[in-house]
This record gives sequence, structure tokens and C-alpha cells, in this order.
Amino acid sequence: MLIIGSMDMGGAEMLAARLAEELNRSLLFSVSVCALEDRGELRKILMANGTPHLSLGKKPGKDFSIPAKIARRARDERIDIIHTHGQGPLLYACLAKLFYRENLLVHSEHIKFEVETSSPKKIFLYNSVLYRFIDSFLSITAHLEQYYSTKFPFLKGKITTITNGINIDQFNEKDEKIVDSARESYHVAKNAKIIGNISVLRDQKDHASLIRAMQTVIHHVPEAVLVIAGDGPLRDKLERLTYELAIQDSIMFLGYRKDVATLLRTFDVFALTSLFEGLSLCLLEAAASGTPIVATDVEGNNELITNNVNGLLAPAKSPEEIGFKIVELLTNIELAKDLSERGKQIVFEKFNQATMVKRYMQFYSSMMERKNVS
Repeated sequence: MLIIGSMDMGGAEMLAARLAEELNRSLLFSVSVCALEDRGELRKILMANGTPHLSLGKKPGKDFSIPAKIARRARDERIDIIHTHGQGPLLYACLAKLFYRENLLVHSEHIKFEVETSSPKKIFLYNSVLYRFIDSFLSITAHLEQYYSTKFPFLKGKITTITNGINIDQFNEKDEKIVDSARESYHVAKNAKIIGNISVLRDQKDHASLIRAMQTVIHHVPEAVLVIAGDGPLRDKLERLTYELAIQDSIMFLGYRKDVATLLRTFDVFALTSLFEGLSLCLLEAAASGTPIVATDVEGNNELITNNVNGLLAPAKSPEEIGFKIVELLTNIELAKDLSERGKQIVFEKFNQATMVKRYMQFYSSMMERKNVS
């Protein structure tokens, strides 16, 4: 099987890497991960996991040499299933069918296509054609299944939902020395209240609202500090914003980090201010770590977080309200504890990686049976 993605180090790419590792470990499947372009950090992860991988060396813009490369690899390695993640990989995999037709094509969407494009009508027309080439469509949440089956009625009967899952074992490890060392690396006062965020620095995550929310937080909790782990195209702009608001001493940018499980345990509150989500892996990880959560009330987030049950929700693009929710968790320890314990329980019961991998194995096995029958 070949998993193809753009590999921009987002949640979809990390999911593909973890899934490939677990499937190869099962010895029932042989899985390679294919990136349109080389992405150094992801390549390092795949190498560490021993996962076969390659880059197709895509040139800027549309590169119509890519379909032939995919078809050649599918033919030479007798690939049974190609599983694409995202619009670009789907286009190239569909065109590869012109050269080689023996593999089944599975496609995953992790977000509503309309929210990530400036040309939704054009993408809708593209997808109305491309989705007819696929043999099965995978969704990661119930709201996305409803959305795509409504937008493209011909997909009904082809859609399967498999929710994201995380490796919960890593969140059972509680080496307090490592956590203390990570917290000390922030070089903040021992009594500092740390609000954390781990996500790619791009428009979707709306870090600007979170930074603005810190004005309210600092007013009520002067020892509060915001720690942002992740990198992306907006980093310079966001750093400038902290100076414009004169709160730069209360905001830290850590860049890309691998030690997510440790970082999460250093946070007093985890805050995710996305404008839209599919189902955030980092939100699942924060819940699994037992960190109290404030998230924006958008689809994806509110499929996992129920307000005042396992976290607090605030309207998107509302810095003041987001700030007050964070303050509530920083100042009401009992509430924070109750919400975090319930959040951890829900993730362990419904969103663990072992269950996710089992469902993917069952899905791919059924696809293989279908291929062999046909």
C-alpha cells in the first residue's frame, strides 16, 4: 500500500506516519509513505520509525510528471491500494490511473474543502470529477461524513468514518524530572501559570486571537505566560504582534518540538483557537495528558469538547472571551481538575490509537477482499 500526502507536518501527515508504522509492524501490510515534496522533519520521523518513504520531487505549481511517477511505482511494486490525503495528491493519483489501473484508490479528507481555498466553486467542480475515480472515501469525523455525503451525493455508500486516535501509552509515563526540566527551560518564574499551544503557525489556527487573549489573562493573572510550540509561515508576524501589544515578555515561541507529551504536562491550560478543524490530534493529546482545555467552539473542536463537561469552549475570533475562559481555569482549580479528568477518560475510551489502527486494518482488509473478488 502507498500513502500519498503533501507532508506539511500537520495532523494529517503525522497520522499517516503513525498509521504506516503500526501497519508495517503488524506484518499484514507493507506500507510506504510518499510525499509530493521533501519535508525534512517528517522524513526524520519516518526514518526513525523504519517506514519506507520517498519524495516525488514535485516542482512548484502543477507538475504533470508526478502521475507517471506514481503509476510507475504502483506498477513496479504491485501496489494494491493507494491512499491519498489532500487535494493535490488526489489529483495526481487520479491522473496516474491513466497509466496504471490495477490499484484501488482510497481518499481521506481531514477538513471541509471550502474553508481552505479561495476558489471553493472551482474546487467543488474538480472534486465532482475526481471523487468519481475513487473506490472509497474516508472521513475522520461524523460532521465531515455528513458534509461530504451532502455535497457529493454520489459518495453515499462509499464513505467510511474512522476517527483519529493517539498513542495513549506515552501519556501514562510521568517522569516528573523530565517535566520539571522542560518547564525550567522556559526561564519563567516558578509560580508562573503556563498557557500552552502546539500547532502549525498558519491562519487556520488563529494564534493572533490567542495572543490578544493574553492581554485579558495577564490583567487578571499577572504571572501567566503563553508558550507556543510549532512553526510556520506566520511566525514573524505573530512575534511582531506581541511587541505591538507590549506583552512580548509573556509570550514564548519554541519552534517545532518533538517532545509533545512532555510539553503538555508543563502547561496549566492548553488553548486551541482554531477557526476550523477536522479533529485535532493535539487536542486529543492535550486531553489525554490531563491538561485542562480551552478551545474555540467550531466543528471538530466541539465534537470532542463539550462545554463545562471536559473543557471550556469560547467563540472563535473572540480574544476577550477566550481570555476569560483561560482565567476561569487558572483560578478555579477544582473546575480545571474535574474537566481534565473527564477529558482524559473520554480520549482513553474513544480515541486511542490501538482502536484506530484496528479499524484501519479491517477497512484495508475489506478493500483487499473486494479487489481480489473483482
